[in-house]
Amino acid sequence: MRETLTRMKQQDGYDFIVIDGAPRMTDLARAAIIISDLVVMPMQASGFDLWATDELKSMIEEAKIYKPEIINAVLLNRVVPNTNLAKDVLADMQENGWTFFDTVIGQRQNFANAATQGLTVFEVPNSKAAQDEILFMVDEILKLKD
Repeated sequence: MRETLTRMKQQDGYDFIVIDGAPRMTDLARAAIIISDLVVMPMQASGFDLWATDELKSMIEEAKIYKPEIINAVLLNRVVPNTNLAKDVLADMQENGWTFFDTVIGQRQNFANAATQGLTVFEVPNSKAAQDEILFMVDEILKLKD
């Protein structure tokens, strides 16, 4: 995997390569983490996601023994704003020293509609709020990489 990604960056001229992997596939997740410069951990505001992300965070900490420059941050996704659950999950992450994005991706019908049509929210009418959330996330990621 490392050789393929190195070739893609050097020969094909890619600045960024996104690996979307399931955190539960331990061997694959470890391999993806160790070759990554940045690990974005999407997480819903739920106890289940908090536990699953905690396991992924442990894998990242192990990888940092060999590659300490790995940057990792939690991205809250599908958040219903102004709910106690979202506030509680955010408070728990802060108490436990997690790094997280300022950007929060809301629970918006536009995301589901776009995916159902095989589109992005940038191709769906009346989805400015969803588009803005994605653009804010991209800006934050680019700032982390500077």
